[in-house]
Amino acid sequence: VQAVYDLIDRVLTRSISRPSSNKYGNFNSRQVFKLHIRTLQTDRKEQSSSYFIVHNDGGKVAVNGSSAVEVAYGVGWYLRKFCNMSFSWERTGGNLVYIPVVWPQVMKPILVKRGFPISYFNNVCTFSYSFWTYNWNDWQIWLDWAGLMGYNVIPAYTGQEEVYRKTFNTFGISDDQFSLWSNGVAFLTWSRGQSMHGIGFPLPKTFMNEQWNLQKKILKRMRELGMVPVLPTFQGNVPPEFINLFPHANMSLSKEKNVAWIDGLDPLFKSIQTRYMQVLINDFGTDHWYETDGYFDQATPPWLMTRTQGNTSYKTATEVPANPAAKLRSSTVYSTMSGIDPEAIWLYQGWIWRGWRSSARLSYMKGWVEGVPKGKFVVLDMVDESPADSVWRDTFGFFGAPYIWSVLHNFGGNLGMWGSLEDLNT
Repeated sequence: VQAVYDLIDRVLTRSISRPSSNKYGNFNSRQVFKLHIRTLQTDRKEQSSSYFIVHNDGGKVAVNGSSAVEVAYGVGWYLRKFCNMSFSWERTGGNLVYIPVVWPQVMKPILVKRGFPISYFNNVCTFSYSFWTYNWNDWQIWLDWAGLMGYNVIPAYTGQEEVYRKTFNTFGISDDQFSLWSNGVAFLTWSRGQSMHGIGFPLPKTFMNEQWNLQKKILKRMRELGMVPVLPTFQGNVPPEFINLFPHANMSLSKEKNVAWIDGLDPLFKSIQTRYMQVLINDFGTDHWYETDGYFDQATPPWLMTRTQGNTSYKTATEVPANPAAKLRSSTVYSTMSGIDPEAIWLYQGWIWRGWRSSARLSYMKGWVEGVPKGKFVVLDMVDESPADSVWRDTFGFFGAPYIWSVLHNFGGNLGMWGSLEDLNT
C-alpha cells in the first residue's frame, strides 16, 4: 500500500501547494489514513471480489481493499463523498481540494463492491492525439487520477515504436527505413492502426527512445498501483520493403497507404509476432493482456466492411454457422501470442464490428470468436450504449465472448458530452 500512500501525498500536496495556499506544506497521508490490502472474509465466492471498506480506526480513516487500486479507489471515494473534493485531468479543470481542519470520520463501516471485476479506461487513439505530448509529471498526475477513480485495466501504448524498430531490424529493415515508414509524432494512431504510413515522417529515433523510457516508468507505476496494463501486439502491417525481403510470403501491398500486409496464416506473421513479443516482454514485462484488432487479410478485414441496414434472418446464435476461414485465422493469430505467453488474453475492439448485420458477416464473427479459447478473447465494446450502434445486440452478445461494456463520452479529447442518457438509465 506504500504506492497508495504516495499517491495521496502527491495529489493533496500538489493541490494545496499552490501560491494561494502553500501554508499547508507537504501532506502526510499516514497521519490521516490507515491503508490495508485484505481479502474480504465472507463466503468463498466473495473472497475473489473487488471491494473496499472505509471505516474509523482510532481517529484515522481506515481503507481496506482487495488490491492497491481498490484501496486507492476507496480513498478517492472517501475524499469525494465525505470531504467534497473532486478530481479531474489537469487539462479539464484539475482537482478541487479543500483540506479540512478536522477530517470527517466514518462512524459505521461502509462496504463498496464492484459489480464486475474490470473497470477499463482509455481509447487507444488518445495515445497519439494527446499522450505523445505528456512528460513523466503529466503521466503521474493522470495515473493518480486513474487510481482515485478505481480503473484497473488500462491500455499502455507508449513507446511501442521502439519495440517495432528493434523487431523489424531483425528482419532486415534499417532504422532509417522504419523512421520514414512510421508516421510522425502527431499521426501515430494511423500507423499503429494500419490506415496510413509515412505521414509527417520521419519519426525521430530520439523520440522513440524517450517514449520507450517513459513507458517503463508508466508501467512501473501502474503495477505498483495494482493496475493491469494492456500492451499492443503485432497486427500484420509492415514496411513495403518486406515484399522484396520475403518475396514468397503472402502479402498485399497498398501503395497509396505505403504499407504491406502479411496474411495472418503466413509463417512470416508468426515469425514477426514471436520476435515482437520477445522484445516487448523483455523490454516491458507483461501482465498477460494484449490488444490487437485482427487486420490480418487486406481482402476481408472487418474494418473495411461498410455498414449494412438489413436485419439478418438468424434468430438465435446457434443458427449462425461459424466461418471456418475466420476461425482458422483468429486461432492461428492467437497461437502466435500464446506461443510466447501461455496466459495471453486477447483484447479486441468491438467497434470494428459495427454494422455487421448480414448473415455472412455474422458467420465470420462467430468463427472469429470460436477460434480463440473461451475466456482468452475479450471484446471491448466501445460506443455501445446507443441502440443504433449496439454491436452486442447485433451479434447475439458477441457470440458468448466475454466483453467490457463501455461508453465513449467524447471524440478527439474535446469537452462535448455524448451518449444516450435514456439507455444509460435503463
